[in-house]
Amino acid sequence: MKVVLLSTAALLATTGVALAHDTSVIDSVQARQRHQIAYGRHVGELTRREYRQLMAEQAHIAAMERRAKADGIVTGYEYRAIRRAQRAAARNIYAETHDGQVSFWRRWVHRHR
Repeated sequence: MKVVLLSTAALLATTGVALAHDTSVIDSVQARQRHQIAYGRHVGELTRREYRQLMAEQAHIAAMERRAKADGIVTGYEYRAIRRAQRAAARNIYAETHDGQVSFWRRWVHRHR
């Protein structure tokens, strides 16, 4: 009887670990996106407003990740929601850096060359 209980407990314990998702992908994507935003602001591809909006979106995704990690396990639903938000953020970063709007100083530098 003890063997059955111990094996059942071990099975349940390992099942919980198998359901938890690794967040290293989420963390690396977050770092890469923040770098892309900072670079876009540095070279003048992003206006101040675009920069602030994109950083607010990154803060929202970071809050989603913190809430997901709060209980110690990131479920599949939480993982997919975070990745979906990251993909949307990636599209927004691309759109804002390629929309032709540039920061004030970049507009001035290119006009007076």
